[in-house]
Amino acid sequence: MNSSIRLKQTIIVGAILLLVAFLFTRDIKGLVKPTEENGKMPSSGQVSESASAASGLSIQTTSEAAKNVINKSLVTDITTLENSYKGATGAEKVELAQQLAQKWDDVEQLTPSALYLEVVAEAKPSSTSWLASGNKFLKAFESTQDSLAQPALLQKANTSFTKALALDKDNIDAKTGLGVTIVNGLGAPMQGIAMLLEVVAKDPKNIKANMNLGLFSIKSGQFDKA
Repeated sequence: MNSSIRLKQTIIVGAILLLVAFLFTRDIKGLVKPTEENGKMPSSGQVSESASAASGLSIQTTSEAAKNVINKSLVTDITTLENSYKGATGAEKVELAQQLAQKWDDVEQLTPSALYLEVVAEAKPSSTSWLASGNKFLKAFESTQDSLAQPALLQKANTSFTKALALDKDNIDAKTGLGVTIVNGLGAPMQGIAMLLEVVAKDPKNIKANMNLGLFSIKSGQFDKA
């Protein structure tokens, strides 16, 4: 039984390595989006500030937008918490940010939730707090249809995972998240694939890493026939 599982894992990893080698010789449509100036993606973590600014990605703007799609009674509760947050300082402000992150998560409004988790991580930096921020930004990126917000969400996820790894270089979840952000456009896809393969080598059952390697395999079939 164990030998059968190992054989399957070996075949999967081998197939992925062959795919990576093949992709080095081909342009990948839809994954590498050239900039107008130089035809290349910015390196990891270098999405332009204008992209973030254009998205209007701030606690105030995302909160106001999210309030339009939730129950009015919940809006009242959240607004009360937000008013307390604005007037608070120190540990109290951090605690209120944590509560607001949870409130927004409870109503499936991921972007304001992620922004409040970022506040918590900045105030109480740890690998765990930055990982929570990164995971929420990545989830928001994956679920939003807002093309203006997507680059900023991906950038913030990338930054959060990078900070988590800086505090704990062995954090597999942070490395997985960082690899996913790179594969999705923040840098060279091969760099992201290499990170995800490192994760799978250490944790063969890592669902997120395996899933994103699989998704990349599917997307990479969209070659430019021109």
